Amino acid sequence: MENPELLLEPLNRALRDLRAAAAILQNDRDRIDAALLPVMRRLMLAEVVGNQWLLAVGGSQGAGKTTLVRALYDLQGEDARWLAPNEGRGEQLPILVQEDSSCTRPQGLLRQLCPSEDGSHMVLRDVPATDAQQFCRAARGEMPEVMLPVLKVPRRHFQSDRQALILLPGYEAIQRDNRDWQESMRLTLMGASGCILVTDQTRLANQQQQEIQRDLLPPELQACRPWVMVSKTEGLARDPERRDALRLSAARVFFPEEPVETAMQRVLCVGADDPTYRDEWLPAASAMLRDTSAGSGAQRRMQLARLGETIDRDLGRAINLVHSRAALHQQSLAGHGGGSAAQVMDDCLGLFDDAAAELRELYQQSVQDMLEQHGERARHRLDEILVKRHEGLLNKLVRVCDTVSDQHIRLRETLTAAWQAPGDVLPQYVDRISSLTARVLSGPRPVTAALPETATALHRLGYLDADDQPVPSRLTDPQTRRNLRALLAAPGDAPPDRSSEALERTVRLLPAMALEYTRIAAALPALAGVHAETLTPLEDMGRHEAGAPLREQFQQFSEVAVPLLQGLAVMLAIDFSADGRIDTVGSLLSLLGLGDPADPADSTTSSASTLADTAAELSSTVTPVASAAAGGSMAAAITGVIAIGFLINAALTEVRRRDQAMRELSQAMLRSILDRHLVHFMVHFDQLMQALRRHLQQSLRRRYRLDERLMEHDRLACALADASRFQRDMLDALGRSGRDLDPFGLPPNPHRQA
Repeated sequence: MENPELLLEPLNRALRDLRAAAAILQNDRDRIDAALLPVMRRLMLAEVVGNQWLLAVGGSQGAGKTTLVRALYDLQGEDARWLAPNEGRGEQLPILVQEDSSCTRPQGLLRQLCPSEDGSHMVLRDVPATDAQQFCRAARGEMPEVMLPVLKVPRRHFQSDRQALILLPGYEAIQRDNRDWQESMRLTLMGASGCILVTDQTRLANQQQQEIQRDLLPPELQACRPWVMVSKTEGLARDPERRDALRLSAARVFFPEEPVETAMQRVLCVGADDPTYRDEWLPAASAMLRDTSAGSGAQRRMQLARLGETIDRDLGRAINLVHSRAALHQQSLAGHGGGSAAQVMDDCLGLFDDAAAELRELYQQSVQDMLEQHGERARHRLDEILVKRHEGLLNKLVRVCDTVSDQHIRLRETLTAAWQAPGDVLPQYVDRISSLTARVLSGPRPVTAALPETATALHRLGYLDADDQPVPSRLTDPQTRRNLRALLAAPGDAPPDRSSEALERTVRLLPAMALEYTRIAAALPALAGVHAETLTPLEDMGRHEAGAPLREQFQQFSEVAVPLLQGLAVMLAIDFSADGRIDTVGSLLSLLGLGDPADPADSTTSSASTLADTAAELSSTVTPVASAAAGGSMAAAITGVIAIGFLINAALTEVRRRDQAMRELSQAMLRSILDRHLVHFMVHFDQLMQALRRHLQQSLRRRYRLDERLMEHDRLACALADASRFQRDMLDALGRSGRDLDPFGLPPNPHRQA
């Protein structure tokens, strides 16, 4: 993977879930937070840096960084209180200074961990700070739940919301008491698109300060050329010769290998106390902000090296700590109610986890291979288009008057055409998943023969053969459906008292069955409320129109359709009537969002907007609240897998932070499209399995009347497994990214996990 940073989002989400689940370890809460929260902040910052064009403002403690940012945005009086200057040790968290066109006065936001509405996990929310004092407390690291302080300011220097300043804590040599926030500062500094280093006359003249700067420069800044601003020079406003001497001194400290004349062009003297002097240097500083960009692959390699070290060493330590504390907690629960019933539940969930892990590995290999083949064909097409439309003297002459926006539009059109040249991704996905699920479910295999236009959806899915006869499948097998009702039981059902070998076999089938229903949704997007061409959610009217042919086809072959859709509805936690049975295909399709509410004979309830909305809206016909939530998340995961219409646009609108030749840039962006598709499919696979596991867990809990504490421990175990899996995925992606992860001689890590 060429863009391993895309995996930071699911990793960070898993860590938030882990921290929420670890709340049951009350005696170890402070110790776990001390290990986990600094890593969470660091990785969340890495995600922010990867998604935005950030200009970092760094320097040692008391050098004048905060005062400089206040001057850049003319923060005076009450407004200036949001950024309180510190001559000693001040902020321990970076502050994101985000320009906003709708903002007329500075407003502080705290991006912090908050419990979700149902309390099952944690989410990041931007909570308005009550006042400047609270905002400054958060920046000093006094509020553990705060991941990142964000200061919204009126637009002044940048034209895009994706461009921003990030004010870093003061640089110090790393010691035991400052390691956490100093590591965060360095990771942000390396990942930022550009850098402004702030110093002053005293620090330039101090030999110890120069040693600190040299300690910082080799590993962190040798890959990019920062701007340097010498602060507190108001007293030299009318002495340009002394200012030039300061600039020369700074050039020799920060750019010792460059010619003096070139290096001095990157040094600016600034000062905030004299308004006239500020008006003199502010235009040059503003131009620096607009023009700064990172330009080296070496800096990216260093960033990935630091990121890999954080994920491997620091996150590994935190996860190991939670593992050990959780094991002790489990021992303390031994003998607590539940007995054999708890063991049965553990066995069922263990079988599910093993089957899901095996399927995930096969799924990832299959999807990655499919996307690589698609990407290879797209790259050949890209080369042809580049030669035809972009390269050569004639193209350059024709396009000599193009603006930057014109060039971006043409590049977007080129990349879109190249990616779509091999055909749509979703049909290829359906073929791959068909082969995968057929092996497990002994069911329909990919339809390779050409089908007539009159072929029904069930023919195209492989559930009917050429003679309109049902193809045998465990998915439509009556015994499997009975086992499904037993495992995912509604309160009115009477499941068997004990598990059986047949029931356990069905547990192992659950992951593949969920994936098979995803295949059905991918082949029939209207079933999930997704437009077949744009792969975006359908409006209500469009959904009914698109679903009409499907309703007719499913009703025509009810012998196959009813068992198939019954199984789907059970997994979505949808209950149909008091006795849990379905009388017509039409009524079931109505529950799945394809019915016509104007026809009462064909609709037993109001039409849901999509599969994702159905389970949440049918509160009167769904099993308890927990099941409704499980069904809603199951349906959302199924829908999310196939809603890929935004992925190309998301990759193409990504801010590119490196200036490259057209061909290299185009190929890098094409790889980004491929990587986004791979991450999308894997993230939604994991969400699908997590939702189904929660549904199974809640059903087993009701069935065996298990204690809440046992369920909370299982939730912690699941969160630990997710965090560990995403950690491994991230390290694997970093290792396969084609980058040298140790380019500057980082010491070997003795804590590297197997």
